[in-house]
Amino acid sequence: MADGNKTDQIPDELENLSPEELQERIQEEKKNAKRSLRFAFTALLAIVAVCIAWFVANNRVTMTGTQISAENTVPFELASIGSRQKVEIDKLKENNKNILSAGTSSQKYEKYIDIYTGTEETLEKDLNGNNPEFHVGTSGLAWYLNGQESLVPGAGGKLEFYLIPKKSGLTSAAVKLNLKGYTEDNSGKAIELDNDKIQRLLNGHILFFRHLDNEKGYYGWIGDEEELKLNAPGSETDNSATFTKDMPYKVTLYWKWPQYFRNYIYTDRSTQGDLFTNVVEQSEYSNLNDFINKQKNVNSSKLFYDVAATDDTKITADINNQMNDDTLNTCSNYYNQADEYIGKNARYVYVQIQVDPAD
Repeated sequence: MADGNKTDQIPDELENLSPEELQERIQEEKKNAKRSLRFAFTALLAIVAVCIAWFVANNRVTMTGTQISAENTVPFELASIGSRQKVEIDKLKENNKNILSAGTSSQKYEKYIDIYTGTEETLEKDLNGNNPEFHVGTSGLAWYLNGQESLVPGAGGKLEFYLIPKKSGLTSAAVKLNLKGYTEDNSGKAIELDNDKIQRLLNGHILFFRHLDNEKGYYGWIGDEEELKLNAPGSETDNSATFTKDMPYKVTLYWKWPQYFRNYIYTDRSTQGDLFTNVVEQSEYSNLNDFINKQKNVNSSKLFYDVAATDDTKITADINNQMNDDTLNTCSNYYNQADEYIGKNARYVYVQIQVDPAD
């Protein structure tokens, strides 16, 4: 499984299995994770249908007519390194032009500070001995990453971006993530789904964490509201700590789409791919478990879906690692239906980050 430097990978390529191997795999999945035979096949559609368009935005802007201009005193610039996402270039357009900007290119940065540890690091040079190219800006930026990202049930990855303080004395920043499901219109352009259920389920099935390692698995979940406050390094012991002006601060967020409902609940990470290991701190486990138990009303849930659900369709038992098989089966069935619903209706996932000073 994942270690401190790696993220979870996409599940085995089912389409490469022989019919006999596929049937064996399906039976194993049913036994180990309570997946249904029906979902084992429809999951193939979800895997190839759900893609991703990452982007960064900054909501410290004002709009006049059709012109968008940054405020005069921008507290932070945002930056990313790597490759622009092809699906964003090809599909996210208006009047045949890209909606998002490439930002301003810069190679002037040689070092950065890790936002979580406060450690100053030297940026790795490219094969030609040059500093990596930062794509910098304040509004409507395309997100550059190390590779082309795709979201499927069971997969995980990481998002990296940089905060660059443009003012002295800043002590914290507020980061907000927004996930939206998109489909295509008749011209092939990506358009937002007018479907509250899809938007709600995406926010329960795709989780974001600050940390991932072998010892604990995922931890530092950013919560149901998908917000986090980033304090200047050193502020835990020095109330006067501030960000260094014009120094990039690297922020890493790990994302995970749990393949099975059990992955939220149990702690057998090494063999079952659960989010946590058995040494996870109780507060970490409780935070996520409390969220899960607030999703029992299937019709308004961020985790569960049933095409026949009404306001009275609810899971009545407590959901935890002591629940009986009937409760696990019920939750797994609703969770699998939600994955299937996402895969049949959403073509892209639009990930937006908004950053504001939290002072």
